[in-house]
Amino acid sequence: MIHVASLIHDDVLDDADTRRGIGSLNFVMGNKAVSLMATAIKNLVTGETMQMNTSEQHCSMEYYMQKTYNKTASLVSNSCKAIAYVSNQKKEVATLAFEYGKSVGLAYQLIDDILDFPGTSASLGKGSLTGIQHGIITAPILFAMEEFPQLLSVVDGFDNPANVDIVLEYLGKSHGIQGQGS
Repeated sequence: MIHVASLIHDDVLDDADTRRGIGSLNFVMGNKAVSLMATAIKNLVTGETMQMNTSEQHCSMEYYMQKTYNKTASLVSNSCKAIAYVSNQKKEVATLAFEYGKSVGLAYQLIDDILDFPGTSASLGKGSLTGIQHGIITAPILFAMEEFPQLLSVVDGFDNPANVDIVLEYLGKSHGIQGQGS
């Protein structure tokens, strides 16, 4: 994937119309659409890096929303904007498409984060509680921390499985969320 991205980047820089006798992606889709997808990939990497942050900064809703935008909503919003450009829409339509995609991407991730708690591996189609077990702070935890500030000391020690149970207990008190162990 990285190699393909580098080839596309070369084609953009060279303003190449073809690659190996076929219309280059930037020629077919336009440089703007390709640039938007490159931005989405850059944002994804930034979001993944932000998620690995273990400073106290990662315990704020502002940080969570920026990380969520980078990891999830950037791909959706930039894809929507690229479609608008490819279909020759006006700049205003492209901006609205971007905002729509941003809202859809953020909502998707918020719902996914919420479902991580009451869901089971079978119902989710993936491991449940994996985020919390890896020390990832999500919106449900941030909201619970507003009500129960003592959770801050617990989330700093997610490597201890007992702390996961404590957070689930507080989530139940705060939001009525029942974890799979409840």
